[in-house]
Amino acid sequence: ALCRSAYRTTIQNVMSTVTVQDNGSGNAGGLVGRFGGHNGDEYTPDTFIKNCAVYANISSENGTAGGLVGESWEHKQTWKIENCIYMGTVSSREYAGALIGNENTGRLSYLTDIWYCESNECAIFGKEGNGGNIEQSRIYSKTTEEIASEAAANLLNTTSDGTSNDAWEYVKGEAYPTLKGEIESSITVASWEELCDAVTNAN
Repeated sequence: ALCRSAYRTTIQNVMSTVTVQDNGSGNAGGLVGRFGGHNGDEYTPDTFIKNCAVYANISSENGTAGGLVGESWEHKQTWKIENCIYMGTVSSREYAGALIGNENTGRLSYLTDIWYCESNECAIFGKEGNGGNIEQSRIYSKTTEEIASEAAANLLNTTSDGTSNDAWEYVKGEAYPTLKGEIESSITVASWEELCDAVTNAN
């Protein structure tokens, strides 16, 4: 994962093509192993993942695996994941989810405007603990052709307040939208070493 856990932070404009493989019973996620926040407010998120894309396979031998997040843990967290894309294969002997491996959210959180193309046909959540606490809207399973489209880049360039993010670009013939090289706030990672270097910048 980009980072082992994310707490009271924002991860934005990150593209990962790193294969994540956990050989034990940990939490494997395309962006974050464990994800949550704690601000004492049941309805206002303080931890965000937005305008991110993961194009990679995620696996855990005996733990949880999720295309974006390995586990959302129950610690009075209020988080939001929005305008993101996952494409790849998620697998685990325990819990595997196209977006979140183990959904264990204790408070109201939000999953909004998400596209995914998961070749194992996993459910959105590998395990649903308190699934009723996640408000879900506009989550769509897409084909590889749709992930490669200009519409996918537009999704990644949209923010919840309707303004343009303008960090992602569509290139005809490419398999998926990519980050524009000149966007200083963006992070593209393609190796474990780059992941380690990116953690500080993403938090």
